[in-house]
Amino acid sequence: MNGEAWVKEAYDAILEGDFERAIACFERAIALDPGCASYHYKLSVTCSRSGRLKRALQAANQAVRLAPADEGYRQQLNHVKALISMEQAKEQLQALQQEDKAESLRAAIRLLQNAVELDPLSASAYLMLAAVFEEAGRSREALAAVEEALHLDPTHPEAAAFAARLGGKKLLH
Repeated sequence: MNGEAWVKEAYDAILEGDFERAIACFERAIALDPGCASYHYKLSVTCSRSGRLKRALQAANQAVRLAPADEGYRQQLNHVKALISMEQAKEQLQALQQEDKAESLRAAIRLLQNAVELDPLSASAYLMLAAVFEEAGRSREALAAVEEALHLDPTHPEAAAFAARLGGKKLLH
């Protein structure tokens, strides 16, 4: 089979919900044509959707290296970097009991600010940032972040409840 046939096979696997097979098919396409940026891009999208962020980052970087002028490839790279920042922030928050809470919160805020800078359309990143701001006692910034999440996704139920709860507080910070 040629690269395009493997891509078709990958899409069939995605439709069946078999992301591991899809990833393997994209990798076979890449093996046949390692200079095809779109194969790397498609692999990155599939890996990021299935939680394989390290592999998604490698593939997105390769797509950008092969086609640096392609805005879609750069957006995918930034999206994956944002997801990685969000994962790292979660790790920081899980370490709150083990380390200095204030430093862990500051580190999580930096990572989440990086995530929203990389992927400014991620309502999830803004919502997570709002929660960490609230935990850090930074109510005004929490409200601004949750309002941005609602701006991006006005029907997001968690963001609406969070905004209502924050809006009811006296904003002292």
